[in-house]
Amino acid sequence: MRARVVDVNLRRGFIAVATSGGITVMEFLGGYEVEMEDVISGDLESLGGEVVVNETRGEKMEVYIQDVDCTAEHAKELMK
Repeated sequence: MRARVVDVNLRRGFIAVATSGGITVMEFLGGYEVEMEDVISGDLESLGGEVVVNETRGEKMEVYIQDVDCTAEHAKELMK
């Protein structure tokens, strides 16, 4: 699955990506540079630890998926 970054909180190490089912919120498990509109691919609908790819930067990232299919409001709460 591919999705675009719609929110970034680098201070906490969180990003949110828009998927076909809603918004997926994930936490970085390393130091990565991610910006709005970057394209992220991988299994974006499974909770827990995953390896995803930032296609825009050509970088694999270890993440922990916090929640999937979120509304915009719920995603913002998770990102705080």
